[in-house]
Amino acid sequence: MKRTRIVMAALLLLLPLLCRAQRGLFEKFCDMKDVTSVYISKAMIDSNAYLHASDVFIGKVKGQLNSVQTMSSMNEEVIKQMRKEYQSLLQSSKYELLMKQKDTKKNTTFYMRKSGDVVKELIMIEDGKAKFKVVYLEGDMTLKDIQQIMMFQS
Repeated sequence: MKRTRIVMAALLLLLPLLCRAQRGLFEKFCDMKDVTSVYISKAMIDSNAYLHASDVFIGKVKGQLNSVQTMSSMNEEVIKQMRKEYQSLLQSSKYELLMKQKDTKKNTTFYMRKSGDVVKELIMIEDGKAKFKVVYLEGDMTLKDIQQIMMFQS
């Protein structure tokens, strides 16, 4: 019984690390050569009602967002590395697949991480032959907010 409590306490202490995993990937890749990256803070989001972040209109959900991060690359080696890291992140943590879209040039997938009824993170990945792009939204969004974002993307 005591061992179970210790294991549970350790798991609870490690839970925030999963939330930081995506931020760690952004930090890892954002300053790399051949990577284009953008970080938008809550203050900047709140100051602009018509904000677009890498083809995603976030103006309708701006009050719910804490930050937006985007990054992309067209370098083959960097793409391989980013693809591997993101696949690992999404398989090993509590992200739920929302949508998958495949066309002739790219695959687009949306993942979310929820806490109760609140969406804490939304990750959009566009994976094409010549380009890999990630858009990461962090905040307290509802499923209706996610619908607004996805309608614009479609």
